[in-house]
Amino acid sequence: MASETTQRRKRRLAKLATEPEQASSSKSARTIGTPDETELVKSLTKNSDDDLGLEKGENIFRNHLLDLWAKNKQSAKTIHGIADLSQNAGARGVQKIAKVGASGKHPQNMARDLLRMALVNCTLPPLYWALIPCWNDTTSTCDDIWLPFLLPHELICALISSGSIGMAMLVNACTDAMKNLQDEVCNKLGKNKDTHIIFGLHGDGVPMQKNGQTVECFSLNFPFIPACERLLWGVLEKRFFCKCGCGGRHTLDPIFELFVWMMRLCDLGSWPSGRHDKRAWLTSDRWRSKLQGLFGWTGSLAQVRGDWSWYKAAFSFGGWCAKEICWLCGATQRDGAAPFTEVDSKARWRRTRYLSGQFLKKMRDLGVAISPLLKCPGMKLAYITIDTLHALDLGFALDVLGNFFWALVSEKGILDGSTIDTRVTSLWAWITKVYKAQNTQCRVQALTRDTILSRSKSNAKPKLRAKGGESRHLVPVALAIANEIAESHNTAFWITVAQLLSHLFDFYMALGVTPFQAETVAKACRACCTLYKALSDQSENPKLWAMKPKIHMFQELAEYMASELGNPADYWCYRDESFVGFVAAVATSRGGGRATATMSENVLQKFRALSSL
Repeated sequence: MASETTQRRKRRLAKLATEPEQASSSKSARTIGTPDETELVKSLTKNSDDDLGLEKGENIFRNHLLDLWAKNKQSAKTIHGIADLSQNAGARGVQKIAKVGASGKHPQNMARDLLRMALVNCTLPPLYWALIPCWNDTTSTCDDIWLPFLLPHELICALISSGSIGMAMLVNACTDAMKNLQDEVCNKLGKNKDTHIIFGLHGDGVPMQKNGQTVECFSLNFPFIPACERLLWGVLEKRFFCKCGCGGRHTLDPIFELFVWMMRLCDLGSWPSGRHDKRAWLTSDRWRSKLQGLFGWTGSLAQVRGDWSWYKAAFSFGGWCAKEICWLCGATQRDGAAPFTEVDSKARWRRTRYLSGQFLKKMRDLGVAISPLLKCPGMKLAYITIDTLHALDLGFALDVLGNFFWALVSEKGILDGSTIDTRVTSLWAWITKVYKAQNTQCRVQALTRDTILSRSKSNAKPKLRAKGGESRHLVPVALAIANEIAESHNTAFWITVAQLLSHLFDFYMALGVTPFQAETVAKACRACCTLYKALSDQSENPKLWAMKPKIHMFQELAEYMASELGNPADYWCYRDESFVGFVAAVATSRGGGRATATMSENVLQKFRALSSL
């Protein structure tokens, strides 16, 4: 009997993974909230808490429990247990939750029942299923698998129609740089500025906490509202990306082709007459197959954000070891024709700025596949942004802080202690004291010799190990320490270090000034890089103050991109990193079968559910 049950379960999982149009008609995989699911919704809402005349607090308690489950903070079994105990203690508002899984008799159905309950009042559109090539470890081949997505144009229409966001907010370019971007895009595409929405795309891979697997997230945002929450439209475990040697492009490109189709619909501003793959509408598409006419708005992609690893995967850019390291200019390695190590105004890479289409032509000549994302209406390479978080806070700034701290603990006579380890302890006491004096909220939690210079690698260079926010808030602390040392020792080296930290601090401060002054940012960056280069040239040890490619990314960001796209704080990835962290937490499995589409469907359905809680 057990083996028969296992076989039935395997057949059902295979059916769900390969035939979404059939799966959508089964009770275990239904999409809730669509017009053709009226009877199911009625059955779920019958004798619901709202019909029982609950007080506001009782609804809040019920939604709180559903929220804990949807965010994966508690298991379905735990939530059921809390609801059951609360109900026995006289609490109201959790009657339906206490009944999930046949009142606990079938715990394997609890998550399914909670999801149905959470989706009852969902206003977001149902999932869209598409065939995507995914890696099969058993056969070592890429097989077409049905994966779920949320279509951005449907999401935006739902948000606007529900009143969650207004058109005026979406098209309001609040800075000069944004207004220039809006004018450029609308003039190029022939759109009305009052109804044309600019989109931003973010992609990133983030580890899931328990199993060590990486989940790849794709989200949309509105650049004119930098603080607006992200809209998740796709998610897939990295282990299912193609491993044939293509770098995952055989899986990524079809996902991007789907996204390009979405963006073309946004460019037209009208509902599609068919699916992206020319297939007949699936059963799960019954709701969208009836939609006709115009959205009432148009939109286009004009901002892409991500770290260097994601750019390499999505656009096939060369890595830090490539002969040419930049998609905006011809900067090369230190032994090339335009070395990135030249940082002054006469640097040769400054004369190699790529014109429109020039970089893409070079990629084609090298036989590199062009990313489908560049087929989006109005999209161009200049809209692929450099992120302050990865280029500076987790890059150049950590190099500066690491070298500064290593210089402090390596030199005798500045800090108390006869060994490097004891001097590190003295430095940490000094940092803690300045933290307190400056009332710094985001702090490095500890400082050891290995957090400054790793001893596990023989060729390691000083680089502080810290998070992005921690490094950014550590700069003024380091500056205070450097100024005191420069004043007491008065040597050219320490004066140069103090000036370097001063200009780095000026850069960060300029990000908070309104209106944004691009020239101030560019000037601070040039001074930073020039002083760092001077320290590198003067160092007798090549591992100290080493020049790395991220210094070039810093210059591209501050000296060029900021003057065109505006304040780097408007397109840095801090909010995106928080969002993908949330997605990873939701995606973490608590057990059960994990077919290719399982995690993707669970996360997207929970994202839909959370919108209504």
